[in-house]
Amino acid sequence: MSSPFAFTFARGSYAKMKMLLLQNRSISSSFSVSQQAGGTVKGQIASKAPTRVQCEGGKTYSWCSCGLSAKQPFCDSSHKRSALGLKPVRFTEPEKKEVFLC
Repeated sequence: MSSPFAFTFARGSYAKMKMLLLQNRSISSSFSVSQQAGGTVKGQIASKAPTRVQCEGGKTYSWCSCGLSAKQPFCDSSHKRSALGLKPVRFTEPEKKEVFLC
């Protein structure tokens, strides 16, 4: 079974990243990082490989979009101390499952 999220990168740039919803509709309306920052801000690349995460059903997660979090792939509010203007991407996984975030 495929991951509920697919990410496409334009040469590794977070600012041009687009997240496509494949299986569920649990992503907030601000799912595109480039839409948040007007397409001009680039976050830091935290890892060039996906991170395997065991999600609990019904729990809301905050995925780090700025790349500054010490708790990758999740947000630790580091974006508040930066001038990037990026916010975390919040999503709720409806069932317990393993997903890959990048």
